Amino acid sequence: MYIVVVHHISHPEKFWDILSANPSMPEGFGVKAVLPNTDGSKAVCIWQAPDIASLKKLVNDTVGDYSSNSFMEVDGSKAFGLS
Repeated sequence: MYIVVVHHISHPEKFWDILSANPSMPEGFGVKAVLPNTDGSKAVCIWQAPDIASLKKLVNDTVGDYSSNSFMEVDGSKAFGLS
């Protein structure tokens, strides 16, 4: 499934340092797009993941100390541009 994650980033330098280190992803997870604003304080990411609960755990365990994150399952029957 596709899941959108909105990050409100409290510590941009630390948040982006973690992501630039290119942490390995568990099987079944993948980032399709990372869309930050110009100062790095917010970002929208599009993921493929088995379910929201497991993605929440992965994201919050990885960057949760530096951002507040919200998650939304994408309705694949109405979405476009994801392939």
